[in-house]
Amino acid sequence: MFNVKFQMSNFKCLETPLAGIAHPTKSSRRGAAMLVVLFLVIGVAAISMGILYRSDMALAAGQNYVRRVQADYLAWAGLEYARGLVLANPAAPASELPIALALDNAFACSISRLELIDDAAYKTYAVRCSAAHFAGGADGAGSVLAAKIVYDPVEAKAWFVQIQR
Repeated sequence: MFNVKFQMSNFKCLETPLAGIAHPTKSSRRGAAMLVVLFLVIGVAAISMGILYRSDMALAAGQNYVRRVQADYLAWAGLEYARGLVLANPAAPASELPIALALDNAFACSISRLELIDDAAYKTYAVRCSAAHFAGGADGAGSVLAAKIVYDPVEAKAWFVQIQR
């Protein structure tokens, strides 16, 4: 009949039940670890950028507050200067207007109005002073103060009433 010979060298023995699936090697495990580390670095960088942005905004807010306070004091200095003009020449204090004061070439202050509004026993003058910070040619923080200066000709004293922002 038939003479069949089998050679054992042609058959492979299956050692594991998953013989057809490739097993992970050390190099593929290293690649997966590198991907995990890359995503961690991207996450840390994104969080760091958020923190830097927030601290930058806090710094800018602090600088704006400082400029606003400086503008307030400069406007107050303008009011005091106007009071000095009234004390120096109560008859015509507005003869030297407009006044422009500068501080560090970044701030400007102007007294735009100083006029006699009441000529009774006490002379009352209206004054308006504005101060602003100019950052790179653009308007920044500013302050506008309006007040009434009352002058007593008998005692040669002047004081503020109704200071408004």
